[in-house]
Amino acid sequence: MKRALVCATAITAFATFPLYAEVKHFPEAYALHQGGAWPRTWPKELDQFRGLSREGLRSWAFQRPGEPLVHYGIKFLTREEFEGAWPHLLKVKSKGAPIILRSGVSLWLGGATHGVCVHTPVVGKKPLSEQELKESPWKTKNYLELIVDGKIVDVDRISLPKDAPIIDRRVKDTGVDAPSIAPEAVAKDDTTKKPTSRKLRDFALSRSFGDRYRTKNLVLSMYDHLWVRVTDPAKTDAVKKELAKYGRVIKGHGYHVWGADVYDDVDTDAVRAAMAKINGVVKTGISKRGAYDKRIPNLKATLRIGRKTYAIDHEDDLDLTFFLTNVNKREPREFRSMDSNMCQLDLKLEGPGAHSFRITKTGESTIVLRGKVIRLKPGNSYRIPVTNLLYGQEYSLHQWIWTKPGEYTLTAAYIIGEVRYEAPPVKLNVIDK
Repeated sequence: MKRALVCATAITAFATFPLYAEVKHFPEAYALHQGGAWPRTWPKELDQFRGLSREGLRSWAFQRPGEPLVHYGIKFLTREEFEGAWPHLLKVKSKGAPIILRSGVSLWLGGATHGVCVHTPVVGKKPLSEQELKESPWKTKNYLELIVDGKIVDVDRISLPKDAPIIDRRVKDTGVDAPSIAPEAVAKDDTTKKPTSRKLRDFALSRSFGDRYRTKNLVLSMYDHLWVRVTDPAKTDAVKKELAKYGRVIKGHGYHVWGADVYDDVDTDAVRAAMAKINGVVKTGISKRGAYDKRIPNLKATLRIGRKTYAIDHEDDLDLTFFLTNVNKREPREFRSMDSNMCQLDLKLEGPGAHSFRITKTGESTIVLRGKVIRLKPGNSYRIPVTNLLYGQEYSLHQWIWTKPGEYTLTAAYIIGEVRYEAPPVKLNVIDK
C-alpha cells in the first residue's frame, strides 16, 4: 500500500437539500436523498456522480435527525473512474481525519461492493460535549470510508495521505469461492418441502420482459396476481386468510396492500367480487407479475458473530458475517449477487427496544439491475459482511434500531426473488455506557 503526503483541505460546509424520504414515526430513523446531494462547494469533478445514470443511481445521502453526521455514498463502475475521483475526494476529507477500509456489500451504496462514503458534520449543530468528543472524535470532521473490492477500489493502487489514520475493518477472505463450511457439517436444508398440489396460473412471457431481464430459463416465472388494498390494519389477518384460499400470499408495498399469485383453478372475477365485500377492503385488482419462485437446492445460510456487545447508540458498526453456502458435494450453484433487483439481504431484530422503519421514496427507477452471477463450487460460500442494520434494496430500504439496553436477537436471510434462505438467529447484548 503506497502512502503519499497529500494536502487535504477540510470542507465542512453543508448545503441544505430536499429529502426524498421522510420518516414520521420515529425521529432517529434515517432520511434518504437519492442522487448526489453533497454541497456545491465540493470539487466539480465529483458532479458526474450526481443523479441517475444509464446504469442506475450512483449516489445517496443519509441523515438521521438529531445526529451530527450526513453520510454521502458514491458508487463507481470502473477502476479508472474511482482513481480519477480519488484526488478530489481527498480534497473533501478534513486534515487528520481517518480513512476507514471496509469490504463486502454496502447499503450506503445501494448494495454495491465498491465505492466511498463521505461522512460529514452538520453545520450549525450544537457543539459536541467533551464526553461525546471522546467517544466519537471524528464527528466534527469530514472522513472517508472506502468500500474495497480489490478490483474497482484497490488501495494498493492509490496514495493515502500520511496525516490520515487508516482503520482497516475489512472482512478477511471475502472471496466468493473461499471455503468456509464443509457440506457434511451442515444440517440438511428445508428445501425438500413439497410444494402445493395446486399450480399457479402462468401467463405468456412477453418478449419485452424477457429481453429486459435476459431470462433464458424457468427461474423467472410470471403469474396472474390478485391484489387488495386494506384501510384498517386490524383487518389484515382476515384478508390474508381469505387470499390464501386462492393463491400464494405476497406482501405488497406498505402494510395496506396484500396480494396472491392465483392458482389456475381460480375465477379471478368472482374472487375480486368476494374480496370487495370484506370489511376493510377498499380496492382490488389483477396485475401481471414476474418473480423468482424456483428454490435453488443445497444452499445453506448461516450468520457468524464476531463481537456481540454494543453500546446503546452504536447500531451501525456490527461485526457479523452472513454466509450462503453450497452444501452439495458435487454440483456448483448459481444465483445473483445482492446488487440485483431480485436479491437482497433481509434483517430482523427482536428485543426490548427494537424498532423498524421503511425509508420510502417519491419515485423509483425503471432501470433493471442484474448484478453479478455468483457461482459457488461445492463447499464454498458467498459472504456478506453485516456491519449495520440497514437492509433491503436501493429503492426499498429499511432500518432497524435499538433504543434500550438488553439482549436482542438478530436474524438474517438472503432473499432470491421470494425464496428466503434464513440463518439461525444470533444473540447481541446492548449496554448503556
